[in-house]
Amino acid sequence: MTGAAQAEAGNVDVLRAAWNREWFDELASAPFSAHDDQADSAAGAFTELALGKHGGGAVRLAGW
Repeated sequence: MTGAAQAEAGNVDVLRAAWNREWFDELASAPFSAHDDQADSAAGAFTELALGKHGGGAVRLAGW
């Protein structure tokens, strides 16, 4: 299932922050927008997590 399908199913959480509106606007306009680098990186990150390349779908950041 793609990241968009998972989000539509309610399986994606997004941290509430000042950047949300711009980020969601970019996601909604992709791939037809000239500025879709955030959408591309979000899709790539979801794919890597879904494929379990980082220890069973979890990413651990040093120091957190």
